[in-house]
Amino acid sequence: MAAQGFLLIATFLLVLMVLARPLGSGLARLINDIPLPGTTGVERVLFRALGVSDREMNWKQYLCAILGLNMLGLAVLFFMLLGQHYLPLNPQQLPGLSWDLALNTAVSFVTNTNWQSYSGETTLSYFSQMAGLTVQNFLSAASGIAVIFCPHPCVYPPEHEHARECLGRSATHHVMGASPCGVVDCTVFYSTRCAAKLSALFRL
Repeated sequence: MAAQGFLLIATFLLVLMVLARPLGSGLARLINDIPLPGTTGVERVLFRALGVSDREMNWKQYLCAILGLNMLGLAVLFFMLLGQHYLPLNPQQLPGLSWDLALNTAVSFVTNTNWQSYSGETTLSYFSQMAGLTVQNFLSAASGIAVIFCPHPCVYPPEHEHARECLGRSATHHVMGASPCGVVDCTVFYSTRCAAKLSALFRL
C-alpha cells in the first residue's frame, strides 16, 4: 500500500516536472496576448459565437465585466439548485435545495471555495452537479486567472512596448484561462484520481 502510494506521488511529480516548461511557456504567451499554436481559429469562432468585441477595456469596464459575469453565474446556479426537481437528469427525483443552502452553495462555488455542507450524491441531481457546480469550477478559476492577467500590461513603464492603459478583454482572458489551463489541469489531476480508484478496484 505504501509503495503504491509513493509510486503514485512520484508519477504525479514526474508528469508535473515534464509539463512545467510547456505550461509556463503557454501561460507566458497567454499573458502577453499571443495565441497558442493551433488555437487561433477555434478562439475566433468561439468569440464570434459569443459576440465578443475586439475593443479593449479600461479598468472600470473590466471590473464591471468580471463582477457581472460572476453575479450572473451566482444567480443561475442559485435558481438551478432551488428548482433542480424541475430540471432533467434527476432520476432519483431529488427535491430542490432550501434557499439558504442553495445560496451558500452558489456563493461557495462562484468564489471557488467549493465548500459543501451536504452529501452531494444524495442531495444534488446529475444536472446540478454537471451543469451547475462543474461549470462554476471552471468559470470561477478562469475569473481568478483573468484578474491576474489584467494588471500585466500596466506594470510596464510608459516607454515599454507592452505598456498600455487598457487591460485587454475580460471575455478573452476568461476563455484563455478556462480552456487550455482547465483542460490540462483536469487531465493531470483527474488522471491521478482515476488511477487511485482503479487500483482500489483491482485490489477487490
